[in-house]
Amino acid sequence: MLALLLLLLLLLLSLPLPAGSPESPEPPPAIKLLPLALDDWDNGHELPDVVSGRIFGDRIFVRVENRGAERLRGVHLRVESGPLLELTVGGGVDLQPGQRSSLHAVLRQPDGATPIPAEACPLSVRLVVLVGSVVVAQKQHRLLCRQIDDRFSFVYLDADGSPQLAAAKFPAVSPRTNRTGCPKRGCAVLLSTHGMDVTAQRQADCYRPKQGLWVLAPHGRGTHGFNWQGPGHWSALRALEALSDRAAVWPDAFVAVAPAPRRRLIFTGHSNGGFGAWMFGTHYPDAALGVAPLAGMATMGTTESVQRPPGIADKLWKVIDSTVEEYRGDSLAPNLVGIPFMARAGAMDRVIDPRSTRRMASLLQAAGIAWQEKKSQQG
Repeated sequence: MLALLLLLLLLLLSLPLPAGSPESPEPPPAIKLLPLALDDWDNGHELPDVVSGRIFGDRIFVRVENRGAERLRGVHLRVESGPLLELTVGGGVDLQPGQRSSLHAVLRQPDGATPIPAEACPLSVRLVVLVGSVVVAQKQHRLLCRQIDDRFSFVYLDADGSPQLAAAKFPAVSPRTNRTGCPKRGCAVLLSTHGMDVTAQRQADCYRPKQGLWVLAPHGRGTHGFNWQGPGHWSALRALEALSDRAAVWPDAFVAVAPAPRRRLIFTGHSNGGFGAWMFGTHYPDAALGVAPLAGMATMGTTESVQRPPGIADKLWKVIDSTVEEYRGDSLAPNLVGIPFMARAGAMDRVIDPRSTRRMASLLQAAGIAWQEKKSQQG
């Protein structure tokens, strides 16, 4: 009888555990990797580049979504790239069901490491997403390698802690020394804001490298860049600070940006970016070497002063109007007195009416600034 009971017990222990038993292995968390870009132009533009064997930016990121039914705690990113980069782990975040977020981690070469050799390019980097210690997703990227006179991309942390993107060009290589560099007081920066459906890379590609001058094209959180208002405005300022931080520790040349009290900036941009150039120039005139809006405007979306629509009460209109007052450039023209200013517009432009540029002229004239208008032979 005892032998029969022992046999039955062994049979029961050998049976598979029912589904949902505490001893059953749990399915992996439902993490979905999303495209890097929030727009429809994701072709690797949001990946940082290697410049002359060095990592210029110090971040890389992925976008993820929790497609499960439970809250996930401690979701984080790990960077792996063999001996050329240090193994790093980013800080963890918690994700509610359906929540999307970005995860970032540091890109760092070992202390004292030699430049990344050409034969290692493109540089292979594996990004591993973990929930706690469980690997839930992986992605392999190949970072492009650029020369010192090429346009390159870098990722930085914005004021809200999110990873954002910018493109830049080093100061031009001197034909006399065959090296890039800045004067002792630091380099100036040409800050160029892009228009609608234009990437930061394409914006930076519009400029040749210039001696003693960085070219910086922030992405503004998207190809619309919030029209360089609100988050797009603040993101461009943080891109400038990130450029300054990284340039200050560049190991192969003195390419530091002039520090904030003596910072020298040229604000320019096209279309929506032309509005951005006006906004940055009028907001930060103490740092402006010049302002050059191309097919821009002083106030977004209108050639005239903004008028109150009929039927809106005074108190309600004051509330509505105050929400955009900071970005209504009509009243800011006096800030540009004494600053070189050049605006250009196509006389037959059917997207950005050339009257927007003429309105800039009338605002400057009202502020006491002499304005000269010139036309090409084609008008």
